[in-house]
Amino acid sequence: MPSLKEMVGQSIVIRSLALDERVAVTAKLVAIEDAGLWLESKSLIEEMLAAGKASMSPRTPLIFVPFAHIAWILGIGDYPAISGKLLGADKP
Repeated sequence: MPSLKEMVGQSIVIRSLALDERVAVTAKLVAIEDAGLWLESKSLIEEMLAAGKASMSPRTPLIFVPFAHIAWILGIGDYPAISGKLLGADKP
C-alpha cells in the first residue's frame, strides 16, 4: 500500500468526525502537514455553498482535518478488485 505522501493528488475515502460524523467522505488528498491533512471534497464544498446560499466560490475551499480526528482512511489501489463471494470461490 502506498504511503499517504505517495497518495497526494489522489482520491481517498476518509471517516472523520471533523468532516461528517455519519458517513465516510470521498476527498482529494491535497497536502499533508505534521498535524493533519488538507482535503478537497466535492460533497462538502456543495454543502458549504448551499449553507451560504451561493452557487459558486471564487476559489476551491480546502478542509484541514487533524490526524486526531481521523478514524480511518481508505486508499484506492490501481488494480482490479474481485469478489470471491460473488464468484463463488468461498462456497464449499
